[in-house]
Amino acid sequence: MKPKAFRYHRPADKADALRMLAEEDEDARPLAGGQSLVPLMNLRFAAPSALIDLNACADLATITVADGVLEIGAMVRQREAELSPVVIEACPLVAEALALNGHPATRHRGTVGGTIAHADPVAELSGVAVALDAEIVIERQGGRRTVPAADFFLDALTTVVEPGEMVTAVRFPVLAPGTVTAFVETGMRGHGLAVAGIAAALRIAGGRIDWVRLAAIGVSPVPVRLAALEEALTGRALGEVESAIAGVADPLGDADLLDNLEGSSAYRRELVPTLVARAVRVAVDKMGVAA
Repeated sequence: MKPKAFRYHRPADKADALRMLAEEDEDARPLAGGQSLVPLMNLRFAAPSALIDLNACADLATITVADGVLEIGAMVRQREAELSPVVIEACPLVAEALALNGHPATRHRGTVGGTIAHADPVAELSGVAVALDAEIVIERQGGRRTVPAADFFLDALTTVVEPGEMVTAVRFPVLAPGTVTAFVETGMRGHGLAVAGIAAALRIAGGRIDWVRLAAIGVSPVPVRLAALEEALTGRALGEVESAIAGVADPLGDADLLDNLEGSSAYRRELVPTLVARAVRVAVDKMGVAA
């Protein structure tokens, strides 16, 4: 199929893009890598009245570290962020998650801002953002707001971004020295979409976990912060990880669980503790510490 007719604009920079977005109607959409939006348009599941093509906006494609924050511009390609020495040093969980984000071909075109704004329930980077309390920078002509990742995702493919606004950057905390990370997931086939995944970051002192952050993707329409499991694991010896996880009766709490052909809600509820235990093992193995 072909998309419905639309108006096309190619701004030279962020200011130009925000102006064009403001001048268009509420059905206009920014175009980043196009790896999700264009297929939806071809199937006519999405029918924007206009596209604001951001690919010439070099000022949206920067990676910086300042004041304990790693800021990745919306137009940074996923593959660039995945391989960036700056990202790997400041927040390696971002790079680990992006390495699992679809095929290499799509990662070379897809962008960091695009995957966050698209809000797919199985988007790896969304899980990292929620686990690490990242912030999403949203701008419109004459205005800017920063939204915590926990408040950004409203539903599958739905965020707090309003007409006339667009995501311009994602801000991740620089992880403290000694933090180890892991992103693990399970799916139906290699390099396909995950059924569920876990973003994990932790620090270990004296053979015990003294800080941990966890979030799940693919179990709910939005990423789920696993606060009960974080609390259960904090202060635990490495040899007690599995028993601590098993002791949490309902790690997903009142989350609205997905129930579809890829897995029932009951399956996803059972799967999360297994994936969390695996993620902790993977992270700990990076330190060479015996459990």
